[in-house]
Amino acid sequence: MLNKVKDYIEKHQIIENKDRVVLAVSGGPDSMALLHLFTQLRQEWGIKIAAAHLNHQLRPEAEAELQYLQSYCAAQKIDFYSHVVDVAAYARREKKSIEEAGRDQRYQFLRELCQQLSYNKVATAHHRDDRAETVLMHLLRGSGIKGLRSIMPVSGSLIRPLLTVGKSDILAYLDENAIEYCRDDSNYELQYFRNRVRLELLPLLQEYNPQIVTALNQLADIAAAEDQVLEKETEALWEQLIISEQNDKIILNNQQLQALMLAYKRRVVLKALTEIGGPAGWSLNDIDYVLDLAMKTGSAKYINLPKGILVSKQYDELIFSHQRPEAQPFVYEITIPGEVLIDETGELFSFTIISGEDPQEYGVAAYLDYDKLEMPLYLRSRRDGDRFEPAYMGGSKKLKDYFIDIKLPAVERDRVPILASRHQIYALLGYRLGRNALVDADTRNILMVKREERKNSDPGSMGLTKIEKDYPLC
Repeated sequence: MLNKVKDYIEKHQIIENKDRVVLAVSGGPDSMALLHLFTQLRQEWGIKIAAAHLNHQLRPEAEAELQYLQSYCAAQKIDFYSHVVDVAAYARREKKSIEEAGRDQRYQFLRELCQQLSYNKVATAHHRDDRAETVLMHLLRGSGIKGLRSIMPVSGSLIRPLLTVGKSDILAYLDENAIEYCRDDSNYELQYFRNRVRLELLPLLQEYNPQIVTALNQLADIAAAEDQVLEKETEALWEQLIISEQNDKIILNNQQLQALMLAYKRRVVLKALTEIGGPAGWSLNDIDYVLDLAMKTGSAKYINLPKGILVSKQYDELIFSHQRPEAQPFVYEITIPGEVLIDETGELFSFTIISGEDPQEYGVAAYLDYDKLEMPLYLRSRRDGDRFEPAYMGGSKKLKDYFIDIKLPAVERDRVPILASRHQIYALLGYRLGRNALVDADTRNILMVKREERKNSDPGSMGLTKIEKDYPLC
């Protein structure tokens, strides 16, 4: 078995010289075989290994397993690390199954340990029988090609060097080398989905095909190869569709997306959701929900998805972003000179009077003729019935219609800071000036409004006044 595993490692480039590998060990037969194999290979391949064990606090045998692993690793001169976590409590808190909760906690422990010890890989003891079980589990849940790949030999820093051997190979190897291992009776409890697949479904399928494990592994290999091709093509399509890509927002060309075949549409959407919200937890329903939105005609629409993701369709753009809290109505009276921090949006604005000679020397800002402004001035959010007279356009129009004209998403409209008196709007800060206080040749005093870098999040420290009551502005 040693040579078989070595050939598999070399074929898939799983290990490189000077790798530092954390071995996930439970004390069971699979992880003990992994531990023994890597003990044999560490000197030959010039790698550093350590063993890591997580006590889930689910079984009374856990303490004995810990002591056995400590003793074995000490005898083999292998660094050993362990951690205890209450998986049942975590499962209740996060509303997850025990299986899912245990997996979450194991991989979190292993990732954190790698970071602390500066190890670059984690090896698990999954074998070909495990891979066959996972294919079946994914098939029963209606998975696509990506899910049918099942367990891969390399997934980022996670490696599975035993996928080339089966359970019977492992047990024979342990027997030949007189290696003791622990028995986990929970592997035979039928309350767990994987156990039912292994103990009931696979034996039944073996009656139809004695080589069912081999067949399912073959299916996984085929799916992996085809998925690789589709992923490469999806990457090329992504480069064509992407309009903007930032940490908190992705914008795709929706018109071009609609021209793709359904399989590619789904992959592009999945990539966008993964980039903005992480890889785990996206269902076909989530993806098709986004595609339904993308196909809707008309102006801006949006949907909310799990993980706090907002997807909006704005004309020919499909935008993926993190949900922002819904903006609350706001109104602040302005002191000149002074600053206003809008608590509801987090924006900070300064208000200064400057000479009318050359405002451009002050940089990017909104400039208004101070002497044409009706006092007091307020910084507020929009209201029903607002009308606006945009500069250089002639006439007035409903503010709602103006926002539609400039294709401002509905979810952003309540966040626009409006500079106004009680009776008229002078500017939509960041968007457009009104025509009723424009700077001209006769202007003597200019009100300069600038968006500032936020230095202090406590409005009380700046002597600002927030108007709590509903002023009849405009």
